[in-house]
Amino acid sequence: MRWTAAACVSLAAMSCARFGYTDRVLHRVPSPDGAMVAVCRERPEFDGPGYRVWLERRAGTLLRPLYESGDADPCDEVAWSPSSRWLAVTTTGVGRIRVIDVRAGIDEPGDSWAPSRTIELSTGVVLRRVTDVAFIDDERIAFDQCPYDLAVQKRTGIVGCTGERTRRQRWIVPVAPSR
Repeated sequence: MRWTAAACVSLAAMSCARFGYTDRVLHRVPSPDGAMVAVCRERPEFDGPGYRVWLERRAGTLLRPLYESGDADPCDEVAWSPSSRWLAVTTTGVGRIRVIDVRAGIDEPGDSWAPSRTIELSTGVVLRRVTDVAFIDDERIAFDQCPYDLAVQKRTGIVGCTGERTRRQRWIVPVAPSR
């Protein structure tokens, strides 16, 4: 029985890897204060990769899981605020920025996900691509955005801008917990 389970897990991992889904680390971004590292890792799944985002201590031990997401919500970019309190994780192709309150996440006991705010830039009518996310300070975030065409993406496999790229800013505080 154990051999059968091990063979199934091995076969699943090989199948996922064949389609490019592995357990590779996509980002390891140290915090500005040097106390933590934000890690985003791809998680192999049959219907496309999932993603796990967590915090590690400098020595590499787990400090806090932040969240998990499916194949429609990859972690394309990771950026820290200057004080290391906030972490921004972007999903480039759907114009999503998840801003995580790291301090509150560390202070909260238990296995719940860290408090976050999601900034959605795409709508049902206009799809937006978001890139080059950076904190201006601990209250504002800046990013580039542009419209893109889903039909072009499906045809070419490339998410590219079909309109003008603009630089935007948003206030990130206060962040209300969303679970």
